[in-house]
Amino acid sequence: MNKVEKWLSVSESIEEYFLNEKILDTARNLDQKLKDYEFIFYIEGEIDGNRLLFNKEAIIPPQTISPDYVIPYWIPSNGFWGIVHKHPEPFIHFSGLDRIYTSTYPFSICFLWCGGHLVEAMYMDDKIDLKNIRYIKGVLGKSKINEDIVVRKQVELPFLCDKSLISRGLLTIDHDSWRMKTKDFFFIDA
Repeated sequence: MNKVEKWLSVSESIEEYFLNEKILDTARNLDQKLKDYEFIFYIEGEIDGNRLLFNKEAIIPPQTISPDYVIPYWIPSNGFWGIVHKHPEPFIHFSGLDRIYTSTYPFSICFLWCGGHLVEAMYMDDKIDLKNIRYIKGVLGKSKINEDIVVRKQVELPFLCDKSLISRGLLTIDHDSWRMKTKDFFFIDA
């Protein structure tokens, strides 16, 4: 069984999702700093039977943010991940374009954040009842990202990225005709 087949068989059997409350703090902090912008961040999950546990620090991928859309420049290449996507108020449902990520490997669940809380969750085209999401307390572990992230596309500004990707030497932006305006970059500690 290849990794995508394994992801499908396991992701479709999940009955409960456990989300560390500190991940919600990450969403709140980003929301406060980027009030009028859409953004995303990833959370690494661990399988425990028919449960998916999110108990690791969020990863803010390199992305272009705007009030109307977000363009991520990297997606993890394996595992069982969640995505948290923020919409500015009052947009409390995933858009048609957002639904692409709800069925994209390796995302086993997509959460929508709006108005200071989670308002919707989906896997594939199926809504997940928010009652199936449990909140836990505790210290967050580190996500295991061992791949280099190289952004070779035309990067639009403003640009958001997790500062830890830079400090760990995992991010390279390869663009030969680009001028950086630091005010258009948000390097944020999750």
